[in-house]
Amino acid sequence: MLPATPSEIHIFYTEGLDRPYCSVTIVTPAGQDITTRQVAAGQPTELAVAPTRSLTATGTYAVEWTAVGDDGHTVIGNFGFSVGHPTSNSAVGSTVGTTTGSASGQAGLQRLLRTVQPIATVIFAGFLLLAGAIAAARRRAVRARAISFAVHCGVVLALCGAAVADGGWTAFAGSELGHRLLVALGLSLLAVGVVVDRGALAAGRAPAGWRRYAGPALAAGLLVVLAMSGHADSQPESRRALAIVVYSVHLVAVSVWIGALVAVLLRLRPGRDIALTDSSVRRLRGVVVVSLLAVLGTGLATTDWGLRSLSDVLHTTYGALAITKLSLFGVIVVLGGAAAWSRTRGHRRRVGSMLFAAEGTVAVATLVVAGALGQIAQPLDQPYASQAYASAAGLPVAVAADGSDSLVVGALAPGIVGDNTLVVEVGDADEDDFLSPAPDVRSVRATLSCGCGVADRDVRLQPTGGGAEWTGDVDLPAAASWLVTAHVRRSNGSPVTVRLPEQVDRPDLPDQVVVGVPTSLSGRTGETCRDETLGLQVALADVNSTAADHGALVRVVAVDLHDGVASAIARLRRLGAAVLAMPCGSQQQLSRIERGADAAGLPVVTGAATTATDAATWSMQPDWRSEGAAIGQQAVRQGGRVVTAVVGRTAVDRMEVAGLRSALADTSVRLRTSVLPDRPVRWVRSLEQTRTDLVAVLADREEALPLTHAFSKVVADAGWLPSHGIVASSQLMSTDFINAAGDITRLGAIEFASDINPFDPVSQYYAERLRALEPGLRPSFDGLHGYEGGLVISSALRDGGGRPSAAQLTGLLGRRFTDFAVGSYRVGWRPTGGTSTSIAFFRSTYINPMALPADTPGGASSLAHEGTFLDTGGFEQVAPFRTIS
Repeated sequence: MLPATPSEIHIFYTEGLDRPYCSVTIVTPAGQDITTRQVAAGQPTELAVAPTRSLTATGTYAVEWTAVGDDGHTVIGNFGFSVGHPTSNSAVGSTVGTTTGSASGQAGLQRLLRTVQPIATVIFAGFLLLAGAIAAARRRAVRARAISFAVHCGVVLALCGAAVADGGWTAFAGSELGHRLLVALGLSLLAVGVVVDRGALAAGRAPAGWRRYAGPALAAGLLVVLAMSGHADSQPESRRALAIVVYSVHLVAVSVWIGALVAVLLRLRPGRDIALTDSSVRRLRGVVVVSLLAVLGTGLATTDWGLRSLSDVLHTTYGALAITKLSLFGVIVVLGGAAAWSRTRGHRRRVGSMLFAAEGTVAVATLVVAGALGQIAQPLDQPYASQAYASAAGLPVAVAADGSDSLVVGALAPGIVGDNTLVVEVGDADEDDFLSPAPDVRSVRATLSCGCGVADRDVRLQPTGGGAEWTGDVDLPAAASWLVTAHVRRSNGSPVTVRLPEQVDRPDLPDQVVVGVPTSLSGRTGETCRDETLGLQVALADVNSTAADHGALVRVVAVDLHDGVASAIARLRRLGAAVLAMPCGSQQQLSRIERGADAAGLPVVTGAATTATDAATWSMQPDWRSEGAAIGQQAVRQGGRVVTAVVGRTAVDRMEVAGLRSALADTSVRLRTSVLPDRPVRWVRSLEQTRTDLVAVLADREEALPLTHAFSKVVADAGWLPSHGIVASSQLMSTDFINAAGDITRLGAIEFASDINPFDPVSQYYAERLRALEPGLRPSFDGLHGYEGGLVISSALRDGGGRPSAAQLTGLLGRRFTDFAVGSYRVGWRPTGGTSTSIAFFRSTYINPMALPADTPGGASSLAHEGTFLDTGGFEQVAPFRTIS
């Protein structure tokens, strides 16, 4: 979905392109064809075009492309895009998505020529390689060689003519196809000197002088060019050179075998016994055995490279032809062996003649199948499922501007045909350009349309999550790109209309591995849950686009919890979820999710502040008791003598204060504990009288916010803060919390425990990728926990062979990640569960980094004034990472 018509279209493929023969046509919403011209592309796998006339209409366009690869094979496909709103376009189909591409229906003559070329080249090369053995046939050998040479040259010239006719001389001269054909034509012209041998072959003499070496050299050259015209050049770059060598050896071995067979067949006479002496049979027998073994070994290797799995043998044309070729090869071996056996047993020579003739007939059929096989796209030549359906990787989210200072964010869960939850959030930017939920939204209604022949859906949304989100249920019966037209009514003006495109896909996509996310998008934690899901999605989108998981589609499916935890888990089980990742919601919901996952036998990778000790539940957050101890050690380093710990109401808070108490037990530091005060300003002012010089805040964001506002007010009114500062739980390491906490965070008065480094290259990469995938959404620490979780899951999937079961994943997560590091982030997981195992302390600050002392941990440059997670501020690292468990 585009806001305006594009001036250029860039298409990326999995293999290098022969660009002069690639073409793109655009079909307008009205069905008119618009041609394009190629423009500069940045890499060999990219096709960049510009339309020859402007695209002015709104609606859905189809992009029909023809791609010719480096190896000369042609693939076609199409995809769609919409300008303004989607409409019906028969050239796209029912889904405004991408087709994987398929082998094109080339012109019959050209396809025939490409099939005949390897047959003609291999046979002619056989004459050049075994000219000495063939010479015994004298005049018959001369006629056969002349016919073979003429057919070979005729096919090469015909292919040159067809290529020029397709794209003109300029395209031919600049294309990889043209270069290969010109080299083949040049080698063929040089072979004239070998073929015209002044009657040597007619006299039964083997080539002599320079012809003795020129013939095999020219044959090898022709076969290498032929190997590059086949599937070798479309192999992954890491093995492309090896593939060309293997394909060339395969063709040389085939040519030697063909040459030996021709030497025998040319001596056969109708109605007469075979006129071949025993000594000559023995000489050729060793050559044939070696060549057949080479054909078998290299053929199995190339077939294995061309087939992804055993199912490809049964369900693809390439697999069927490969089996046919292998079967015919077996028949050839049997016939050759029978002919040799009949000779050694003294049977009549006529039997041997018949067997040799049968072998020759089967050899011709094998070459025809091999030629056809070279023109069939390998299953691996097509995009992997993960690349073809990369857009279906996760939670459909769209962002649109509402004026200059507001954004409307729409999320559709699960984004699968059937029942869906539409969540709309309206956010206003504050003075620091941070979004917060708009307080004056009065109503939201939405219309969903797809232009796919299905009636529009009207939804009236209801406020949820304390009014932060607006939510409605909707049944979407078709896989398509649905346009959500949201009408937002606010108390300060007339209704605002925004358009949000959301993709809906089938529940069963090819080779999918479902990563299930039971999440409370419509609850009070809606934004946190969305960020965690998107972080997970960012990591797995990279896995999909690079086909890293053996080509399987790693698919994030987020199901909202508004119908209950049991319903969400049941739906994810029906979809075949292999793991539950980043479950998000209230503590009660998380506990139910962990119990439900345990009953279903599903492993859980969580980014929540969980206290679960169940097996098969692994957290991306630290162990809370260990973090409490680390906070105590930091208080001692800060020189605190009287520490007051403000403790929230959750089990996490109680575990942290227990760790803090144990860390200070053997020190001279006094510890006082307090529940969160009802009158926080009065309580903060009382701290000065109790001689408290350091405060530890052990609470979640919602609980701690009134307290930090109180500190901000007291410091503004009286200028007082604890002399040794404030140390906070990593629960508060949140961009939204830091921005909303008041001036105290701008002064750098709070040191936040954190298992994540905002300056880490991994964090920077996540921020860049999120902005590319979901423009308008800011990176967050919640999202980064989701991103780290996605990296762990993708690593486990690769170790599991691409599509491991839930039980296999459970074992992998419990064994593989006992000490797993991503940048400065570390996890230490065991079969009984696990957490992150390193922590540092950071201070948020909005001051000029040049004012920092040079001995700031990490250097003064560690403060980014344009920080990754605070666009108008940054962080100062005040303590290095250290192990906490």
